[in-house]
Amino acid sequence: MRTLLGFLLLFTSCTHSSLAPLALFSTPSVKPLVVIEPMTSRYKTPFSEETAAIFTQSVLERLELKDRIIMESKHPQFSVKMQLVQHERSAHNPSELTMHIHLEILDLREDKPKVILQEALSSSALVEKNEPLNIDWKDASFRMSPLGLAHQKLSREIAMRIEDYILLAKKGSSG
Repeated sequence: MRTLLGFLLLFTSCTHSSLAPLALFSTPSVKPLVVIEPMTSRYKTPFSEETAAIFTQSVLERLELKDRIIMESKHPQFSVKMQLVQHERSAHNPSELTMHIHLEILDLREDKPKVILQEALSSSALVEKNEPLNIDWKDASFRMSPLGLAHQKLSREIAMRIEDYILLAKKGSSG
């Protein structure tokens, strides 16, 4: 009896301790299985497909770093669709770049897919009037430029939305 009581006290104290890692009680299968479809572009410019591909890669990298969802294309529970709606200089101010991306997240766990998020995300940046919009995306100087920072900010926001809404939907269904 004493051993059982000691075990219960130890177990109770460990579960309330901030030192007890939550990962101990979870398995990889608990993480949502998500397919991220390559971003499409609503309009065609010489570099719109490249821009969409770069955004897709950036979002995937951010989600993989956080490791809270599993990228799965065979039996996904959720599907993410993104569309580049706008990536151009403002007609009123040529030194302002405006970016709009449409994000849609579908819950595929039931027979009929259900939209859990449909949102337009926007960002803008001041760029040099003559700065080309089709520069080397992997260049370190690009990443530190106003355009590069605007791209990073928008891809971070997209990744955060994807993760938050999928984890919220997964949590809501398991409770």
